[in-house]
Amino acid sequence: MKQIYYLLLLILFTGCASTSKTTPIENIHSFPDSLYVAVLKAKIMQQPTKDSRILDYLPMGARVKVIQQYDNWFRVAYGGGKTGWLYKGALAMSDLNK
Repeated sequence: MKQIYYLLLLILFTGCASTSKTTPIENIHSFPDSLYVAVLKAKIMQQPTKDSRILDYLPMGARVKVIQQYDNWFRVAYGGGKTGWLYKGALAMSDLNK
């Protein structure tokens, strides 16, 4: 019984310890039209796989328009009509540069 109590406390405090400035993508149910690059240099991929060809790179804070979602990938529009796939871990709900 004591082990269950400590496990519950650990889960509770771990969940409360987040100090992120933005809402993590995996914690929202519907995605906004626009997201922001949350890593220094995000790879824009041709297909929604890590082994796909890299089309381009975007800097942190770049705003992208969400077109489609596939598993953990977002198809985005950027740079005046270009499109490609970004992994959800490279994106945030708001600009981290602000």
